[in-house]
Amino acid sequence: MDEALDKKARADRSRLMKRLSKKIAMKKKISAKKMASPDKLKSRAKKKAHDILYKKLTKGRDVSISEKEKIEKILAKKKAALAKLAKKLLPVIKSAEKDRFKKMKEKK
Repeated sequence: MDEALDKKARADRSRLMKRLSKKIAMKKKISAKKMASPDKLKSRAKKKAHDILYKKLTKGRDVSISEKEKIEKILAKKKAALAKLAKKLLPVIKSAEKDRFKKMKEKK
C-alpha cells in the first residue's frame, strides 16, 4: 500500500476489486501451482509486516474509516520500520513457501 486511502478512494478500490475478482481468482489458481519468485516473496513479507504494524496500531479492534485513514498515514511515515520488519520476516515467508510447495508435490 503506497498511499493512505480516503473514503471515496476506498470505495472506488472496492468496486474495482469486485469487478476483477474472477480474473484474480483464476490467476491465483494458476500461480499456486508454481514456486513464488523472490520478488513475490518480498512483497508477501512487506504485506505481512504492514499487517503486523496495522494490528499493533489498532490493538486488534474494529476501527472506523477515518481511523483507518489516520493509521495508513502513520504507516506511510514508518517505511523504514516496515522495511526492517519485512527483511526479518523474509526467511519465515521463504520456508513457508517451501513447505507449501513440498506439500503440493506430495499430494500428486
